[in-house]
Amino acid sequence: MSAYVLLFKELETKEKVIYCYGPNEQQLGKIEYNKITKTFQEIEGIQNFSQKESDHYLSYAAKKIASILRRGEEFPDETFFA
Repeated sequence: MSAYVLLFKELETKEKVIYCYGPNEQQLGKIEYNKITKTFQEIEGIQNFSQKESDHYLSYAAKKIASILRRGEEFPDETFFA
């Protein structure tokens, strides 16, 4: 199953970047990428979504952030992808 995922950068430091992610601006969770340990962590799931649905969007958000890393690009302030 494919989905559109919206990412808004909330915070970026030398150690981490935090994005709000979800299907739209009203339904967002939060994901953190630790630049030092190179790991992802869900900070907050998408409210009013089942765990399965929230995990689905979390997975897509992590994949998008990983693709940005692979290309060596800077973390964008906002992005939308399918």
